Amino acid sequence: MAASHYPVSNLPILTQELYGPVGETIDFEQVSQGGLGVNLGEAYGGITRALINPDSPAFNVEEMGIATKIMLRIQVVECKFYARQVYAIRTTQNADSISLGRLAITIAEEMQKFLDNAGPIQYEERTLTLGNMFLTKLYRVSRGSWQPEIRIRVV
Repeated sequence: MAASHYPVSNLPILTQELYGPVGETIDFEQVSQGGLGVNLGEAYGGITRALINPDSPAFNVEEMGIATKIMLRIQVVECKFYARQVYAIRTTQNADSISLGRLAITIAEEMQKFLDNAGPIQYEERTLTLGNMFLTKLYRVSRGSWQPEIRIRVV
């Protein structure tokens, strides 16, 4: 079964310390499973076709009060925390939101940087890679900070 078509709703969540209380949520909905999740290995390679409407805006800029950049936080338990500013708005005259697919790609790129910095993450005696990880949600955890929900599959 291709990684992008794997049902992820029952997979365990990669445990993170939340930076703050959860506010708005962005869901990364799958086309084929009627559930959530885009494989981060595929997103890192620019493949987001598993998402419903990957070209739709990721953020409602005015309603959510989104700035040009957001702080993406990855705070896996027992690992060094990672935070980096990433673009949320395209540099167009209208200052439109980046697409949901572009956001998934950006999160995959930042997750790879996190893995490069933090060193290997072990789960059930296996080393996790982007191919084992599925982005299911992105939570607002403060005014400018967002934190991904990552589910993991180890075979």
